[in-house]
Amino acid sequence: MGIQYYRGYAAIGEYVQLVREPTNMYDRNAIKCTNMSGDQIGHIPRTIAAKLAPFMDGRELYVEGRLTSQKGVYDVQLDLKLYGTTDPTGQEALKQKMKDAKLLVKELIEQERQQKQREKEQEKRRKAEQKQLLAQAARGQGSTQIETNPNPQFGNLNMPSDDPTQAGPTMDDIMGTSTQYNPREVGEVADRFGQTEEQLSALPKAPQPDRISTKMLPYQLQALAWLIDRENPVLPAPKSGETVQLWNADRSGHYRNIATNYSTNTPVLMSGGLLCDDMGLGKTIETISLIAADPKATGEPTLILAPLSVMSNWSGQIAAHVKSDNPMQVLTYHGRGKKKQTGADFEQFDVVISTYETMASEYWEGASNKTPKPVPRSRGLFSTKWRRIILDEGHEIRNPNTKRAIAACALNATSRWVLTGTPIVNKLEDMHSMIKFLRLRGGLEQKDVFSGTLVRPLKYGDTNAAVLLKALMSTLCLRRLKSFKFINLKLPALTSHVYNVDWLPEERERYDAFA
Repeated sequence: MGIQYYRGYAAIGEYVQLVREPTNMYDRNAIKCTNMSGDQIGHIPRTIAAKLAPFMDGRELYVEGRLTSQKGVYDVQLDLKLYGTTDPTGQEALKQKMKDAKLLVKELIEQERQQKQREKEQEKRRKAEQKQLLAQAARGQGSTQIETNPNPQFGNLNMPSDDPTQAGPTMDDIMGTSTQYNPREVGEVADRFGQTEEQLSALPKAPQPDRISTKMLPYQLQALAWLIDRENPVLPAPKSGETVQLWNADRSGHYRNIATNYSTNTPVLMSGGLLCDDMGLGKTIETISLIAADPKATGEPTLILAPLSVMSNWSGQIAAHVKSDNPMQVLTYHGRGKKKQTGADFEQFDVVISTYETMASEYWEGASNKTPKPVPRSRGLFSTKWRRIILDEGHEIRNPNTKRAIAACALNATSRWVLTGTPIVNKLEDMHSMIKFLRLRGGLEQKDVFSGTLVRPLKYGDTNAAVLLKALMSTLCLRRLKSFKFINLKLPALTSHVYNVDWLPEERERYDAFA
């Protein structure tokens, strides 16, 4: 990749984006390379771009890029992976078309083999260091220092350590934190890849908020402490080697994302996360207590979005759990007869409760050519900055292409929360939409990078990707089950009674027909 005229910021091993520029005045086949912030760091050589451009324009190939070397005088090594159709017939046609375009030739394959051989030891060290960081992040611990090139040549293109004395993780260390990913059990990801029961039982407790009348249980006070901590994240000290939200502070004073290797001087941290406690453990009172105990209350209201069927439950629960001598001012904002409020109107309340349908209809109201009006607006839910947004039954936005998911991401807020007992319903990609809403930075919020870093590697049994998934879930998600010993709900033992009922002849006939 040519880099002579660009000063974008990128690190070795970082995933980068390849973007077609058909309107480029110098080359209609131009393909530029950008980092996760969208800053251009280079361009693909003309000869390669001329071969790739038709396939990219026709959406026959998806091209994924990753930096694999230090900067040369004019260029840097870029590893490209090409993904095509899964249809067998289409595959054969695509292969032939690529051969006709001389996109795959023996010379390039041999050059790649030689290049990979030269970089083998360097890549081995980098992966060992990344696994160590991921393993420690999955345990919820700080990270080990990473040696970097003190005089990076390509902007801030850093190199991993060449110090052979630096101890890396053993295979037992790495496997001890890994869990085998099975796509057939995707619904159990939050249970199997989050923090362990032992780790969860040791979480610190927050004091009972003065404004809450209900006596909160110990594990609910632990949840409150976790919620407050996740709303007020702090970057690790420069050169500390610690990891926060997958950002590692390396010895050069830069921050590197241990999932994507994206590097920056000042990463933006997410405020919020996923509250995924088992049904019946009290996600509602835990959230209400967060509103009541907010150590950084700004006077901005909290917006709660819920399905219509459970919307009224929130106002009832707030009235039941908050002291009557210091009640929360609650506005239910829903229905055709509602008056569109201004930001100043909303600020008269502590909590505003609305529905996904109301939010989506306001966002897309008057949209022309499927393009909504700019935000902020003069009235409605998009007219103000919320202290926090809480998505009840948050799996409602699991498809990022739906109008409600797009609208939810457009809301302006300091903190963002997703409440759900099922963060992943059908496939791992469900998690991407929630990451996008929460505004976790570093590259995983981009669908292509999320797929290339997690989805595809997990599909083929990549252990490193499984450790990354565990580190991600430990960062984002609080998930406790009723079966945990420290929860101790003191429920009576479950008793099952089975009654056998004889079917009527027509019922048996219908059943057998379906069978």
